[in-house]
Amino acid sequence: MGIEKQLASAVYQVDRPLHHELAMAAFKESFAFRSLSANYLKTTFQQLNDVFQMVSVSDPQYPSIQRPVDTFDLTNPYQAARVVEGCYRDLPSQPRAIACLRTIDRYCQFLKLNPTIHLPGQQALYLPDIYGAIESPVNLYTIPRKTGQRLPNHNFFERSEYKLWLRFTWSQIQTALSPWQFLKASQFHLMCVIAGEMGLRIQEVLGLNPEHFTLNENICLVVQGKGNKGSGYRKRTVPTSPLVNHSLRDFLTQFPRKRGEPLFQNPKGERLGKSTAGQWMIEAIRKVRAAGLPILIEQKGFGWHAFRRTATRLYLEQSSDILKLMQQRGWAFATTAANYIGDEKQKRPISGPPLYTRKQQHGD
Repeated sequence: MGIEKQLASAVYQVDRPLHHELAMAAFKESFAFRSLSANYLKTTFQQLNDVFQMVSVSDPQYPSIQRPVDTFDLTNPYQAARVVEGCYRDLPSQPRAIACLRTIDRYCQFLKLNPTIHLPGQQALYLPDIYGAIESPVNLYTIPRKTGQRLPNHNFFERSEYKLWLRFTWSQIQTALSPWQFLKASQFHLMCVIAGEMGLRIQEVLGLNPEHFTLNENICLVVQGKGNKGSGYRKRTVPTSPLVNHSLRDFLTQFPRKRGEPLFQNPKGERLGKSTAGQWMIEAIRKVRAAGLPILIEQKGFGWHAFRRTATRLYLEQSSDILKLMQQRGWAFATTAANYIGDEKQKRPISGPPLYTRKQQHGD
């Protein structure tokens, strides 16, 4: 890609193959500023070269004439459908086409964020001025999803297991040996109660303040939900149970919080993070395992979401009001409930010690 500085500025402005080489060179140079492996760089450019060497498209004016694609076919919104069709048609297999399309998307996103390319000794080249708006041909519908039936996740508690878990977390408060261990055990128990009784996601639990609860009316205002860009902050009210009310009053008596202060805090008084909550859950599972409690933990993905599934199942044992359940859980579609219910027979009966499949580390 070596280019002499004496290159005429007129050629620099109109030479499309040259601009393609410059865009590729700028993309490659960007890898030096990111902590990415040499193998990742090699794979990325191998997939891009597969597209440029194997995939062909036709211009609208001459549909019968096929030509190899270049950077500006990838970034041209009007060519997007032809580029995607060409990838599926000309590349050896669908998995190869999907991998190349994902790489194309990363390349186009880079050019969209960095549309100006500079050649030493020449004026800067601003791609949208010559080739129009830069857009990726890859979107939500370009890459097909797997068509197999989605099996429900069976990580949940039976009613008896749920009660045993809460008794165990309560016992950890009684045996705490230091102020921090006492606060940690108290917070973890209350987090389990709120998640299990109200069916909240862990990020919703961690986003709570005392001001969000109106215990006299048995309601809680949930502000932070799932997602971002505004969709994760749709407010909804969720009823509280007597166990939540009692546990929260008990907790605030021991650890007073101001109305706008985080309910769950780390030792520095800051809002507790999701990674810390996940680590606490792993520690609790290890302790349950060591205690030999008859709580069955499924093989994959057990965590805080098990309480949300448990709350949904226990709710449906007593009520069939799906619309009310959707409002309380913050779901947009009734079919989402199917992923939380599954087949009751697939939960194996409790017998012997719990199943725990995480790899043992450091002698655990």
